[in-house]
Amino acid sequence: MTWLLKLYPPGWRRRYGHELVELVGAQRFSIGLVVDVIAGAIDAWIHPQMSAVVPAQSGGDTMLAKMMRFRCAGYGPNVTPSDQWKSVGVVLGLTVVLTLGWMWLHVRIGDNPYTDALSMMPVMTALLVSMRYTYLKGRSAATQAIFIAGNLALLTVFFLAMGWIGARL
Repeated sequence: MTWLLKLYPPGWRRRYGHELVELVGAQRFSIGLVVDVIAGAIDAWIHPQMSAVVPAQSGGDTMLAKMMRFRCAGYGPNVTPSDQWKSVGVVLGLTVVLTLGWMWLHVRIGDNPYTDALSMMPVMTALLVSMRYTYLKGRSAATQAIFIAGNLALLTVFFLAMGWIGARL
């Protein structure tokens, strides 16, 4: 997990890297932890002024965990039942809408390996967008947008590459 530290700006890593390694190293691997670390890296690039803040130790808690809002250290967002229902609504609603769009595209284009490869995008898109109510709650809108759009771009490239491979078989 500590390899994700490379996502942070160099100055930030020099100042807080050892503390992040200790914090993340004490946790077991989970998707939430990966999301926390990646979202924290995005925040560190977007808000470089945070590295200028001198962290204060208070009762053994690290200022880094508070500053970066790491859920694994108990400082993450408070996800309410209402947030969970919003997330479920986004997943279900967006999946239905995007699946209908994909089906329409599939009917218009016909049997095409690229269109077929994108068949999972409605579900993946809905899951990523719903994260703004759960894993990404409390992060800035810019961090949420970069995280969601970046992952959607990576997934699109991946699925289209699978379509390209399928077209060659």
